[in-house]
Amino acid sequence: MLKASAWPYPVFENLEFELLGATFEGSELEHKPTSKGIVIDGQRLRALGSGTITIKAKITTSPREVLQHVFGNGGNNGVITGFRVFCETSKFRHFVAMPAGEQGEITVPLQMVRGGVQVAPFFTTSDSSTTRTGVPLVAGAVVALSNEPLTITIDEDWTGEVIPIRWVNFATASPPLPDDALFHVELSDSGEVLPSLWLNEKFKDDLGAVINHVGLNSPPGIAGHLMRQFLWLQFWQRALPWAIRYESEEQEEWPASRIASLWQPIFTRHGWPWPRREELTVEVLGDISTKIQHHLKQGEAVAQVRRLWQV
Repeated sequence: MLKASAWPYPVFENLEFELLGATFEGSELEHKPTSKGIVIDGQRLRALGSGTITIKAKITTSPREVLQHVFGNGGNNGVITGFRVFCETSKFRHFVAMPAGEQGEITVPLQMVRGGVQVAPFFTTSDSSTTRTGVPLVAGAVVALSNEPLTITIDEDWTGEVIPIRWVNFATASPPLPDDALFHVELSDSGEVLPSLWLNEKFKDDLGAVINHVGLNSPPGIAGHLMRQFLWLQFWQRALPWAIRYESEEQEEWPASRIASLWQPIFTRHGWPWPRREELTVEVLGDISTKIQHHLKQGEAVAQVRRLWQV
């Protein structure tokens, strides 16, 4: 997520907006507030290859407030207001101009995104200008953003936590990992450090292109979907028991506590008892695994294999 401190001049970082609704091809999508901002649940779209997500929103911060922060008094500067759409996984990005204070629509093409998509208000300069600190700006310079973007989840169980994914040389890792292993879930011995998924750099040329294929309208797209499902299943089968073990009521901001709090409502919704840390036996871990597979619709994902023979 972009931070105001990334620029060598004053940038307003508290843009506020109002979400008025979200739909996919006319069907409403559920959303909820989280500590990371509003999350729109688009996971049911994971089996679809195309379509349009439409978000209705309104920027509530006044441009005058931004101009005062960036340029100070007496300026006659103009800004372009709107929303920035960005998908970290597919690198799709788009800017939708929208006057502040007016309701507008933001469209996101499903075939261009996957994983998590961030949507946030964004102001840029409409012409060349100089900030109150004397820094010259060209037209299009960023002058305002939001530190609580809207997030749309698509084909991964990503509900507000940004899980780092890294390509790592397993042979030179510390400590070294088996050279022919495909992945590793890096977990700490406390709940304070966010888990990460490591992929063996040895297989990047073979798997990188497959993992990054989006959509379900071609064999590579289906293969990429299945590979991502497989990796997220393996990740959560390790990360969720870790979160259960290290979650803390006194440390709600710890990654372990946040991950546990995101999964607990899922268990409750299905009528499943939430495991206790002292009960993490082999049998319980197996039971947790099947519940994760159910939530990630693992069987449904594997069933897409039949489409490989129909394309």
